[in-house]
Amino acid sequence: MKIATVFFGAAFGDYYNTIYDEAGTLSSVGYPGGYTKQWKFKTPGAQKFTFIFEDIDIDPDCYSYVSVYDGGYSPTWTLCDHDTGRVIHANTSQPQIYLQKTYGVIPPGKRGIKFHFYINDQLVSTTTTTTEGTTTTGSITPTDGSTTTDASSSTTESTTTTTTTTRTTQSTVPDHTNIAGYPTPPSYPAPGSGNFPPGDLTADESCGNTAFDPIIDGFDYVAQDRYVRNGESAQFFNERVVNGEEAVPHSFPWQAGIGTQYNFYCGGTVVAPNWVATAAHCGELVFIGSYSSDVAVAGAHDYRNDKANQQSQEIKEVFMNPNWEKRGKQQDVCMLKLKGSYTFNDFIQPACLAHKDWTLPDGFLCVVSGWGMTSESSSGAGSPVLRQAALNYMNDDDCHSLYKDGNGLLTSDDMQCFGTRPLNPPKQGACNGDSGGPLHCFIHGKWYYSGIVSFGASKCDTNIASVYGKVYNYKIHDYIIDTMEQNP
Repeated sequence: MKIATVFFGAAFGDYYNTIYDEAGTLSSVGYPGGYTKQWKFKTPGAQKFTFIFEDIDIDPDCYSYVSVYDGGYSPTWTLCDHDTGRVIHANTSQPQIYLQKTYGVIPPGKRGIKFHFYINDQLVSTTTTTTEGTTTTGSITPTDGSTTTDASSSTTESTTTTTTTTRTTQSTVPDHTNIAGYPTPPSYPAPGSGNFPPGDLTADESCGNTAFDPIIDGFDYVAQDRYVRNGESAQFFNERVVNGEEAVPHSFPWQAGIGTQYNFYCGGTVVAPNWVATAAHCGELVFIGSYSSDVAVAGAHDYRNDKANQQSQEIKEVFMNPNWEKRGKQQDVCMLKLKGSYTFNDFIQPACLAHKDWTLPDGFLCVVSGWGMTSESSSGAGSPVLRQAALNYMNDDDCHSLYKDGNGLLTSDDMQCFGTRPLNPPKQGACNGDSGGPLHCFIHGKWYYSGIVSFGASKCDTNIASVYGKVYNYKIHDYIIDTMEQNP
C-alpha cells in the first residue's frame, strides 16, 4: 500500500449467547443492522481462544464499545470502530465478549459487529452454513463454487429444493496488523524487556522535574516503568485513553511553542535556559528580522488566553543540522538559540535527554504532546490548549518495512515509529502543528525527552505509525549537546 508522507508542521438488544463451538463466525443479531449484547464461550476442551474482529461498526467516538474478558472481572481489551481487523489472543477457557451500551437507541447507519474465533491455536478458518429455501421448476446449479446438497421433494406442479451451502473463509489479517493492512505495535511491552542502563542518573537531578504530575487517562506510567525494568506485575493500561485529551496544565514544563505571540506553527523542547530543540523542518520556518523575530514560548497551556505563567523569548539564531536530509528526512533536528533566557520555576523546566545507550522495547508506551490540529479536518486550526496522547513504540524493523513498502522511504537509525494504540479509541497520534514537539518517556522514575515529532502519513492517517526523531540515538543526542557547547 502506498503511504503519502508529510511533515507534521492529533438500544442495544439484551440478547445472550453461549457458544460451545471450536471455531466459527459470529455477528450481532440483525447484522448488518443490529446488536447482541454479549457472548459467553464454554467450548469443551478449550484452553485459549483467538478472535479476529472482521467488522466493528457501533460508534465512531467510542462511547459505546466492545469489551473482551480474559477470565477476569475487568475487561482485558476494549475495542472501538477503528479496531476492525484486530486479532485478540485470550488465554482462558471461557472468555466473554460484551457490547457496552451507551446510547439508548441504535445510532443510525451502524452495522454492529462481526468476528471469527477458534480455539487452541488451530488453523484460522471459519465455516458458515446457510440454509436457503428456493422454489424452482428445474435443477439448481450454484455459481459460486460452493458445495450443494440436494434435499428436494417433488410435486407434479413444482419442485421445492432446500440448498445447504458451505463456504470456508481464510483469515488474512495477521496479528499486529490493522484492517487497513498496516502493521501496528503491540498493545504493551513484555515484562522485564526494558534496556535502560542507569549510568550516572545524578546528572539528571536538575532536569525533567515536574511540579504537576501528568495524568494520562488509562495509563499508569509508573507501573510500566517498573514492569519493563524489573518485571513487576502491574495493570498499567485499561485501553480507555481518549486521543487528544487535555494535558494537566504545566505537567510537561519543558514543552515550548514556536511561532508568534498569537499562534504556534511548531512545537519545541526547552533543553537549557536559552536553548530550544525542535525539528529541522520547523527551523526552516523561523523568521528572524531586524526589529522583531519569531518567538519560543514556554510555560504555556491555554496559550491564547492564559499568559500569566508564560515566558516568551525571541529567537536569536537557528542552528540547522548540517546532516539533515530534507528528502530522506534523516536527522530532523535543529537548535534555536534565544535572545534571552528563561527563568526556571514550577511552570518552566529543562528536559532531560534520554540516554544514548537506551533502547525501547516493542510496545512501550510514551506520550506525545502539542498544540497541533486535533484532526486532519480541523481547517488548519490547532488546539488552544496543550493536548497529549499515549502511543506504543514500534520496533525499528517493522518501522523500516512500513515506510519502505508503502512509500519507498528508507528510515534510518535516528528515526523511530510510534503507532496508534490498537486497543484505544481512534485518532491517536501527532498531526499538523505538532512538529518539532517532544515525545516523553517515563524511565527510572522520571520523564525523559525521547523523541521529536517529525513526519507521518498525509491527512494524519492514524492507521499508520508516525515517525519521530530518536533523541537517544547518538546522531541526534550528540548534535543537541555539541551545538550548545560550541555556541555558548
